[in-house]
This record gives sequence, C-alpha cells and structure tokens, in this order.
Amino acid sequence: MSFFVPHCYRLCDRLDKKPYTQGLGVALSACLALCSTGSLKAESALVSSTEMIADASEREDDYGLRTGSFMVAPIPFKNPTIGAGLALGGAYLFQFDAESDTSHFAIGGLRSDNGTNGYGLSGSLSWGANTWKLDATLAQAEAYYDLYVGGVPVGLKQDGSLFTATLLRGVSENVLVGGTLRYLETTVGLESGGILPPGVVQDANLTLGNLGFVGQYDSRDDTLYPRSGYFVDFELLGGTTLEGSARDYARSFANMAGYWSLGEKTVVASQLSTCAATSDTPFFDQCALGGIDAFRGFSATQYYDTSSVSLQVELRQKFGSRFGAVAFAGAGMTGPDFSSLDAGGVHTAAGFGMRFQLTKKFETDFSVDVSFNDEDEQLVYIYVGQRF
Repeated sequence: MSFFVPHCYRLCDRLDKKPYTQGLGVALSACLALCSTGSLKAESALVSSTEMIADASEREDDYGLRTGSFMVAPIPFKNPTIGAGLALGGAYLFQFDAESDTSHFAIGGLRSDNGTNGYGLSGSLSWGANTWKLDATLAQAEAYYDLYVGGVPVGLKQDGSLFTATLLRGVSENVLVGGTLRYLETTVGLESGGILPPGVVQDANLTLGNLGFVGQYDSRDDTLYPRSGYFVDFELLGGTTLEGSARDYARSFANMAGYWSLGEKTVVASQLSTCAATSDTPFFDQCALGGIDAFRGFSATQYYDTSSVSLQVELRQKFGSRFGAVAFAGAGMTGPDFSSLDAGGVHTAAGFGMRFQLTKKFETDFSVDVSFNDEDEQLVYIYVGQRF
C-alpha cells in the first residue's frame, strides 16, 4: 500500500503514486506539502494560514533559476491516519527554459497530536525542453496509524528513512522513459506493544532496495493546471530485502488521466488507475485505495491488497484569477487479483472543494476538499496542487 509517496513536483502529485508506506506516506507527503503539485492527504477542518508568497518575478518571459517564486505556509491538518497537527513547508518554483515544465526545490516538516512527525527535502528538475527530468527525495518519518487487518483497525508505529530518485529521458515530444531507485529502512511495531498480526510480522524490520522502469506519456498543455491533453504514468518496480526477511517482489501501477476544457474557466478531469503486486510484497508496498491513485474518501490504510483499480472524475471551475471550486466523484476496488476485485465490493465517494491560486506566475492552488463515502464518513483534505 503505497504509504510512502515519492518525488516532490510530483512528490506531491506523485508522492502518492510511488511505493512508500501508507502511514509514513501520509507523514512524508505532509512534510513536503508545498511542492508544486501536491497531494498532502491531510484532512482538516480549518485553514488558518494566510498567503505568504513572494514572487521573485512577474515577467512571463523570464526563465532560469533566479526568476522563480517562493511559497511558504503553515498547514493545519486533521487526518484519519495520523491525527491532527501542523505541517510547515516551503518551495521555490522556476523554469529553466520556455519549453520545460516547472522545476522546484522544497523542504518541510510536520508533527501531529498522536506523535507522528517527519521532515524531508525534495527537488524536481526539468531542462532541455523537457528532454531530461530528475526527481529526488530524502525524508525521515515516525508515524502512528491504524492499519486495517481483516477489517479490524490495529494501532501501529512505523519508523522510516527514505531516499528515492527518478531520471527520465524524452524520446519524443510526448514520451519519456527512464529508471527509478529507492532505498528504504523501516521498522514496524504495535503502538501499545505486543505481537504483530499475521501478514505484518514479517515486515517488522526491513531494509529494502528497489530498481524500476518508468514510462510517461504527457500531452498536457500545462503540468500544474492542465486544461487539455493526457498524462499516463507507468512504473514497474522490483524489490529485494537488503536486511530482514529474505525475499524478492515486484509491483506495477499505471495512472491514466485526461483533461477537457468546457470553456475558458471550466475543465473536466478524469483518472483511471490500476495496480498489481506479487504475493511477497510487503504490506506497505501493496496497492491501496487512496495510495497510488490519490483517491479521496478513505484512509489509505483501510483498503489495500495486491491488486486495485479505481476511476475518478472531477469538474474544475475558475472564478476570477485566483479562486476556484471543484466537484468530484470516484469508485474503486481492491483484491488479491483482478478476477477477485469485486469480492470486497465497490467503494465509492464524492465531494466538493475550494481552490486558491498561490502565485500569480504559476497556477499552483491551495486546495481544500470535503469527501463523503458510501460508509457515511466525511473526510476533509488539505493539500497543494491538484489530486491528478
């Protein structure tokens, strides 16, 4: 279950779409909440922070490291996985050239009322008219969360240190291919002490090394707020234990998103996500609803298995130059294999949200979403950027 969430200009938009651990992933994504397209899965009732933005340059024709924009903000949160607390993050966004996507450097940290804490650094660079893209993340977290084992929540404590990096090379105008690597040290135990449940005990103390293949198709008109085009993100990851219970495993996922403009200020966005993992995959690297797919409506530690599929649709509406709103709905399933996905039923959620554009130069939104699921639960999400 993708507890972890990798890279930051997409550490946030992709922090949920890479192999991490669900509980730690929430902490790490919160640490880097202010990356350019984020996915801080923090559920909060209020946002007390104000806009604290200093635009380094307002000229649209300026490019290079010195012509970017700073973002700094505290973000209060209340999360069903790690409780309530405060995340503080900062990011610097810029473009190397007119044809390249937005690059950034980010730093952040958090602490919640249940003891969860974490901090991290992240960077994403795009240069040479998007010929090259490099994402890297270094983070550490201590997370307390409930893992649902057989439908019953079990209180866990998980520590982790992570380094992940991905290098992509453009082979055509819209296609990039490359490799990814990850080094993860993690320990898992019961929050109150005792013996871990089956399915978790073998993953209690692990040091993992991962190598994988990454492929992307990107025809979007913009990476921060797309109004047209498609984005397909595929990864096949192999893993082995460097320390701990000896085993090899593999997992793969694909996120396929499309964007259609209905007018100058209205956009429809949709994402279809699939994930599959081998039976030896550690529980925290399996496929989760609310993990790699950034699905809103359920804790990322509630529905997870070795296979998953989900579909989300969102209507995005701009009001003036800085404000906006969204309405969204989605459905997803998890199971031991694709032929058994319906065994656990279809899980659905829908909701609405508000947006505020943080800088004039970059269309990076501060987002607050309220979701309602089919189990009569209400969750509030606060993050930076779009979910997909």
